[in-house]
Amino acid sequence: MIYFVRHGETDYNKQGRMQGWLDIPLNANGIRQAHKASEVLKDYNFDVIYCSPLSRAYKTAQIINKHHNVPIITDDRLKEYNVGNKQGKLFKEEKEKVFSNGITNPKEYGAETHSEFSARVMSAVKDIQATNKNVLIVSHGGVYVAIFKYVNGISTDANVPPLKNCEVYQIPKLCFEAEKDL
Repeated sequence: MIYFVRHGETDYNKQGRMQGWLDIPLNANGIRQAHKASEVLKDYNFDVIYCSPLSRAYKTAQIINKHHNVPIITDDRLKEYNVGNKQGKLFKEEKEKVFSNGITNPKEYGAETHSEFSARVMSAVKDIQATNKNVLIVSHGGVYVAIFKYVNGISTDANVPPLKNCEVYQIPKLCFEAEKDL
């Protein structure tokens, strides 16, 4: 079984700023959220926690792990969507430039493409699933979106129900097909 938790709140989340690969720490509320998530998940059986190496995810994983005492493995493939030079910008002002299907070249502002991002994330999830362990993934909102879209066969321009900071999502057992485009 694989469960997913989005990291706790940061000041950038509160301000509506895109974090991307910036290493923004949890704020006081984010730490409280992580402790609440820890209580919600304390009776779950996890063999391992995989997480993004960014501190907001890693700190959330550490707090949740207090009831489990299992290995925490960081994986760069679980990092947030790389939004290039849009990091730190207000989401509402840059959303269409970064997340619209009409983007012809995200490389012009140093971002990864949607297909690169999805392939990176699903590569990690595929490897995690292959362990056949009970796993908790602690990562980012964009990673959740990529997983949710893949699991539900949703196109890249469709809206996904948001996952709040420290909210839990159970990832259904996935069937990876060699010919299916990640």
